[in-house]
Amino acid sequence: PIGPVHLQYPGLGAICRHLSIDYAPALVGFEVQGGRMVPKIDGVVVCEEFETTVVSAYLERETAKQEALARRRRREARAGWLQVLQALRTRLQLATDYEGAGGAALTEAEQARRQAAAERKRQRAAEVAAVKQRLVAEYGAEGELGNDDGQQPAPAGGQGGRAQPPAGLDVDVGDVDVEEI
Repeated sequence: PIGPVHLQYPGLGAICRHLSIDYAPALVGFEVQGGRMVPKIDGVVVCEEFETTVVSAYLERETAKQEALARRRRREARAGWLQVLQALRTRLQLATDYEGAGGAALTEAEQARRQAAAERKRQRAAEVAAVKQRLVAEYGAEGELGNDDGQQPAPAGGQGGRAQPPAGLDVDVGDVDVEEI
């Protein structure tokens, strides 16, 4: 018809309703969806006299949307940076509270815990030394135990590594070396 204008912007129907402007959805064809023919609506049709009003309202709405999106992104970015700064401030506070020159300035509870652990370690070392002394006194010199030099004690019988049968057995061992077994 004479006088109408086809405007193809998304959401123009809501703008026309808001401005109380008569409009009609623009039917531009048909398409097949799910085996059925459905109308294809693209934009609206309004009178020429309202074209500039509708387009300017649309542009204002899009500008407002973009500004709101930018504000939201700035707000989210600021919140992210504040979170990073708070984490850094907390880390620095912990570092100054618990680290000092030449080591750590520990709380009294932490110092007591570390001292108790060191005392337990000293007691365990003393117990091991006492057991070792008892074993040396009972079984001979430390070298014979094989603990310090990494070697096994010499076999009984003093034959230099040759296996000896138990007393009372008539077995010929021959030249079998203990390390070969």
